[in-house]
Amino acid sequence: MAGLRVLQGQPHDAIELAEHALRLNPYPPGWYYWDLGFAYYAAGHYTEAVRVLRKEEVGRLPAKRILAASLAQLGQLTEAHEEACRFLEINPGFLASRWAATQPFRRDEDRQHFVDGYIKAGLPL
Repeated sequence: MAGLRVLQGQPHDAIELAEHALRLNPYPPGWYYWDLGFAYYAAGHYTEAVRVLRKEEVGRLPAKRILAASLAQLGQLTEAHEEACRFLEINPGFLASRWAATQPFRRDEDRQHFVDGYIKAGLPL
């Protein structure tokens, strides 16, 4: 549900939903953290996104992509590039433009926010 709120342009609602889900479940699956990191990035809370997406429990490939973008938005470009390289080792065909074309964001500026972070991190357009 939190991920859907991000796509609808409501990242703060998404954060509330994801945090609530984490409070309810003492042993959450990794995707709970991924949803929270996704929402934090969308809301511009990059430090929080980095903290959450670095959790071992996340373990999802898209988390590396959003982690790289979050680090880039914080100006931590060396770390961002390292994460981007880790992501590309596993997903060498990734293109930010192809990703953007498949994402059902309600608002173009929300989609572009992610693309800008990916490019800043060193992921190919």
